[in-house]
Amino acid sequence: MKLFYFLFLLTATFAAPDFCVAQQEKPDPTELINKEAIQDLKGLHAAAVKYIKDKGSWPQFPKGIKDLSEDKFYGFFKGALKPYGATPEMWKHSADKSTAEASYVPSMFDDKPNTPYRWNQPWFISRGTFPGNFLIQPDGSVSNLENLTGKMTKENP
Repeated sequence: MKLFYFLFLLTATFAAPDFCVAQQEKPDPTELINKEAIQDLKGLHAAAVKYIKDKGSWPQFPKGIKDLSEDKFYGFFKGALKPYGATPEMWKHSADKSTAEASYVPSMFDDKPNTPYRWNQPWFISRGTFPGNFLIQPDGSVSNLENLTGKMTKENP
């Protein structure tokens, strides 16, 4: 009888039918894209906080710059925040296949130390509608633009 019980347990353990094994659901691709966008924004925010603590203000373009083309604009911000932890992967979302320099646009502030914290103006926002219309506030909270403004449609502009 003991042998029978042992064989029963052995069979039940290693040859369990499919209905006994929990089926793993595949993650929603949109959820993964959104999660990466939020992580990117939090990483850029952390780098900006470190920059402000070190330099005393938001990154400022050198005086006299007249060419603010996209590559120079992002080149400046990428260079300014790189020593503080902002990586190229944070600037460009992995699902963004556009030719744009970055997936997120930094705000511009004056050179006063508290200006970036003074109003609830986003520090970085998703470019266009990609990815997910996210923005990050001075306190590090991430919001979806649609949640802040209400979903805009052709019928409800």
